[in-house]
Amino acid sequence: MGGIKRQILFNNALSKWQLDKNKLSNKNFEVKPYKKRSYYYMYNRDKSILYYSSPNLSDYNLLGIHFFTLKTHLKKDSYYLGKYSFSKKFIDSAKILNMSFFEIESMLIKDRMKK
Repeated sequence: MGGIKRQILFNNALSKWQLDKNKLSNKNFEVKPYKKRSYYYMYNRDKSILYYSSPNLSDYNLLGIHFFTLKTHLKKDSYYLGKYSFSKKFIDSAKILNMSFFEIESMLIKDRMKK
């Protein structure tokens, strides 16, 4: 490619970049506040023990709790397996059990077998 052709392409690219830069500098950007993700909490009936929390409904699905079931118990404030309560609110006074995902899963499986 000849030197003149290269210079023309460079000048065109530079002009386009400067136009784009000017468009951006003249544009008013709206700064949106960071939206904190809500968590779903699994407590015992009286909400004194926090078993599990996750921002993802899919994590509860992995525990064998369908998202519709979780949403229904949240809405009706009812108890899953007659033993567990779900909430979107964190309760400071609840004792947090540091159980692994697999311990929670096996606990739920045992409770399902009792039913």
